[in-house]
This record gives sequence, structure tokens and C-alpha cells, in this order.
Amino acid sequence: MAVARKLFRGQKQWTPGMPILAMTMRESRDPEKCTEHELEEIAWALRQVEIDRRSKTAKDRLFNLLLSYQDTRTLSPYVSFASTKSVALNFALEDDTPGYVIEINDCGLGDTLDFNSVRRKYDLWADQKPWLNEIGVPRAVTPELIRRVSLVKYDDLHRVTEEVIYGGSTTGRPV
Repeated sequence: MAVARKLFRGQKQWTPGMPILAMTMRESRDPEKCTEHELEEIAWALRQVEIDRRSKTAKDRLFNLLLSYQDTRTLSPYVSFASTKSVALNFALEDDTPGYVIEINDCGLGDTLDFNSVRRKYDLWADQKPWLNEIGVPRAVTPELIRRVSLVKYDDLHRVTEEVIYGGSTTGRPV
């Protein structure tokens, strides 16, 4: 039996009961159709590279899809999570303003995409963002999958503080 990994996401807004949607689910004229199309695109690209690992065309297609999902976000059918909390903190504290770190477990999420593992498997490294440790969750993360939410901010001495506001203690403490 596999052990569930903790995954983390940093964002600026959160309210109880709020689903976390992939960009294609939020920004598309036809969210379901666009999201399904993008998921089919990545599945097709993965199949093509698996069929012929030496194919430059197939590898370039997969390389470009992964990079566009991380760079533009508008076409990404994935909700972006990180396997490390430090990455989520960077996003939550962007512009030195408070934000939220959302924690989930990866069991029961379906076909997640580990960007670094795919790049490693097919030798697709170049100028990507390996420090992101990004795990893509397809379509959305429903509220019941959220295990913990923390409000994070800088205190007067510019130390990061964390207050668990959902799923645990409500006392503030340094991270």
C-alpha cells in the first residue's frame, strides 16, 4: 500500500468550501471541453514519446506542452501543487503580502502529473523550473480533499508566521 504524499499550494485567496480549479476550468469559454482537450493533448504526447523515445518531434511536443503549462498557466488543465512546502510559501507570500498554503494528500487524486518525473523519464531537461517540484492535479481539487489551510505572512521582524485556519489548531506560530 502506497503512502500518501503531502502536496502544497500557495495562493492569495481562499474561503472555506472553495474548490481550486485549473486555469482551463476558470478561464475558458467552454471549461469542460477545453480542459478535456488539454488533458487529451498531454496524454497523446506522452503516448507518442513512449512509442518512440528517440523521436525528436514527439519529445519536442511533450517538452513544449509541459513548459507552456508552467509558463502561461492559461492553458493548463492542472491545479498546480508542489511536493515541498517552501515552494508553496513563495507563491503565498508573493509581493510580501499574506497568502494561504493549502495542503492535500495525493491519494485519490486520479492521474496527477509529476512534471519533474516526466522530464527525467524522457530526458527533457533544459531551462524548465525543476525547483517548482510541481505536481499537477487534473481539473480541480474539491474542498473535501483539502487537509489543512494556513494563513502565512511576515511579522514585524520579517519572519514568516503561519496560522492554521482550517483542519487543525488555530494558534499562530512561526513556520
